[in-house]
Formats: sequence, C-alpha cells, structure tokens
Amino acid sequence: RRGQLGHGTFTSKQFPHRVKVFKESGLRVRQVACASYASAALTFDGKVYTWGMGETLGQGVYVGDGDCSKPTLISSLITHRMCQVS
Repeated sequence: RRGQLGHGTFTSKQFPHRVKVFKESGLRVRQVACASYASAALTFDGKVYTWGMGETLGQGVYVGDGDCSKPTLISSLITHRMCQVS
C-alpha cells in the first residue's frame, strides 16, 4: 500500500521477494527492520536506507507526502557510520 516492500511499486505481493535495488547496486545488507508501513536496511558500510510511508522514513517529508517504493539513502546520516536499525 505505501511502498514498504521496496519493490518499486505500491502493490502487494503474495510471496516474499528479494529487494533488487540492493543487488543491482552492489550494496550488501547487514540488517533489515520492518514495520507496518515502512522498512529500513543497514548496509555493511554503515549506510541506512528507508522505504515505505513518507512520514516515517527520516527523509524530511510530511504526512501524506513522500511515500517511497524503493530504498532511499537517508542523506542526513551519510557522514555517520551506523551500526544498527530497529
């Protein structure tokens, strides 16, 4: 519904699928955290990517704006090496 699966669409899937963006870009994911309307991934290089409902992503968007169906790097954390998402 809100893009929280990370497949580039806003439609539901019947079965789990790999999020292709990470494989296609050569990013290796260390950890994933999923909630009802948003998801986050931590890569081995300490970067955090989020996708799903805009107001929960840490991307500086407001209620009703910015739903994202593909993992997006949180630019405000780019100078930090994160070690966990939850």
